[in-house]
Amino acid sequence: MLSPKKEIIDHFDSLINRVDIDIDECLQKYNQEQVLSQLNCFDVGKRKVRGQITFNLNRLSEEDIEYETVDEWPESTKVVDYLNRIRMRTIEELRKAQNETLDYYKQNSSQFKLNSMDEIRSELFKDKFHFQVIYKPEDSEFDEPWIFNLFTFVTDFYLSSTDINLLE
Repeated sequence: MLSPKKEIIDHFDSLINRVDIDIDECLQKYNQEQVLSQLNCFDVGKRKVRGQITFNLNRLSEEDIEYETVDEWPESTKVVDYLNRIRMRTIEELRKAQNETLDYYKQNSSQFKLNSMDEIRSELFKDKFHFQVIYKPEDSEFDEPWIFNLFTFVTDFYLSSTDINLLE
């Protein structure tokens, strides 16, 4: 039997588990005393700007990107602390999104008379879909070391697992 509620829970549990696994693997690469300033991938220019992109499918230009200056991660932050905080924040956001999706389903459950799990997923996640991509470039030109390789994205449309695999 098709269960939208189970699908929501399984989807977000899978995302949370991937975050845990990726952060655990990353933690093994660093010692307890390493700080962010010791890492090549964490320079001041990359750390100070967080961008939010508003997508327009017809065009995307520099005007569509809003920047804000942040200084959340001082260079003296230990890498282990940074990774653990990233883990906690990501999991917190995913749990919040899971609850929002479950609430959406409860409010609209009468509309979910669909025949396949793909149809259910498309309907459940049509307005807000969370997915993850592991970034491990094959081209050495783009292979600068990253602290972690798993990136979580939110879109306003559903992507199938085939589409996500193509992105990777």
